[in-house]
Amino acid sequence: MKRLALLNSIISLTWMAIGLMIILLVMPAFISSNKEVPETAKTIDVVPATVIDDALAETYALGKTLFKLNCASCHNKNMVDDMTGPALSGVKDRWSDFPEKDLYDWIKNSNSLIEKGHPRAVEVWEEWDKATMNAFLNLTDEEVEAIVVYIEVV
Repeated sequence: MKRLALLNSIISLTWMAIGLMIILLVMPAFISSNKEVPETAKTIDVVPATVIDDALAETYALGKTLFKLNCASCHNKNMVDDMTGPALSGVKDRWSDFPEKDLYDWIKNSNSLIEKGHPRAVEVWEEWDKATMNAFLNLTDEEVEAIVVYIEVV
């Protein structure tokens, strides 16, 4: 009986988490950027001073949300210390010898680049004892860009 109650609790929590993710993904479509949001309705989340324009602030906020949902379980939120995955600060610099698309492809599906023998992908893979990163095929280039903006600003 206790196992059934525990299973029901886990199922309920899973559905709540899925519902929250759907709300977070769908909500931006319903908020028009033309409408002024009252000060009292704005989030209290602090955007770093280096983010100076509204468009970049929106990208940063999206990147922060996506980072928490997709990356934070393996990458340290301070961006400078390794965790399960490597520290992410300076990631664009480490991939600067290659087109930005390669970095985005790495984030979406590292295994694909490793299989193709991409030099940077293979280098990171070998540095991390051939551990592979989860694939995030659901992310768009715009979402990956937002994550990278968030990483670089933090």
